[in-house]
Amino acid sequence: MKRLLSVSNRCRVLVHGGAGAKRATAAQRTCLSETLALGLELLQKGQSALDAVETMIRSLEGSGRFNAGVGSRQQLDGRQRMDAALMDGGLLQAGAVAGLERICHPISAARIVMEQTDHVLIIGSHASKLAQHFGLERLEKPKKSQRQPRAPVVRTRHAKTLALSIFQSINESELRGKSE
Repeated sequence: MKRLLSVSNRCRVLVHGGAGAKRATAAQRTCLSETLALGLELLQKGQSALDAVETMIRSLEGSGRFNAGVGSRQQLDGRQRMDAALMDGGLLQAGAVAGLERICHPISAARIVMEQTDHVLIIGSHASKLAQHFGLERLEKPKKSQRQPRAPVVRTRHAKTLALSIFQSINESELRGKSE
């Protein structure tokens, strides 16, 4: 679902709730509308486009209604990993994180990469350490009842993903067998 509103002839704001075949829920549509209004308000008050974009994405990440930030889904191995990217076309700058774990607002980590480092992309444990170093809000550790088992989840409609998870499981089993 996409919505487009404008502040002026030069300013446009577009937000979306992700890709996929599922239709947005009423709660997601409300969150998107509120996020648009927030972004437009910030722009009307003279905030930079970069600040407005980061704030809007933080709103979506913090809502728990989308596969981002606190609402991120667990991957096949039961862990939440997130990616985020941010660009400033006027300054030709970009920052991104990939495979970030246990951080509420990955977009803020991407902005730190863009503004505070000489890198464009930081991944995995290094991205998580960077976010922690800059004091970004962390996700709570899932309770035991919320954790998925380490074995891959096989509920998927995508045959390639299922094949990959089975392959990974077999390789992990073989590695454990050789180390014992």
